[in-house]
Amino acid sequence: MSSIIDYFKDLTLKKIIILIFIGLFILVILIDITSKVVGSVKKEPDMKVNPYDIFVSSDSQFEISLSKDYKLKDITSQPYILKLKSDENKVTILLSGHDKIDSSTLRQIADGDKKMYTNKFNSMSNISDLYETNILDNKQGYTYSFNYVKNKNGTDETYYFQTIWFETDSKYYIIDIDFPQESLETNSKLINDFLKGLKIST
Repeated sequence: MSSIIDYFKDLTLKKIIILIFIGLFILVILIDITSKVVGSVKKEPDMKVNPYDIFVSSDSQFEISLSKDYKLKDITSQPYILKLKSDENKVTILLSGHDKIDSSTLRQIADGDKKMYTNKFNSMSNISDLYETNILDNKQGYTYSFNYVKNKNGTDETYYFQTIWFETDSKYYIIDIDFPQESLETNSKLINDFLKGLKIST
């Protein structure tokens, strides 16, 4: 009789051991599946780096989005409402505003500015005519450019200088862009990007 009881005890113990192994096996599988699911949920998608810098004028009237490749920094100070500069590329962009003169047209103001401004520089060359241009979604503007010599640390370097005039309902605005003449081909894209990208803040 005792041998039969012992037999059933051994059989029950074996079943228990088998069930424990099966349970552990299932548990390991569940843990593995759960960790994969949780890991896929927690894994954040790759963040794309914004390739543009957004600059806003100090009066909050304008904003411009430009490629980070231009390496421009906002160093705005009076009397400008926006001053961007790249020491690496020797580029300076200035934006300033002036009260309107009711008795004069924008073209007259821009032409007078050209005559006055060009007299301030020595060793000027390649002075352009005054040309019409488009800015702020086809708003009319006027632009002129010239070369001048800048002396730094006893070394002369020829610079390209371009001025763009445009107006809103209440003010005239002037953009001045300045960089070495040797980089004109490269920075022509910067000029186009600035003129096309400048927007009135909403």
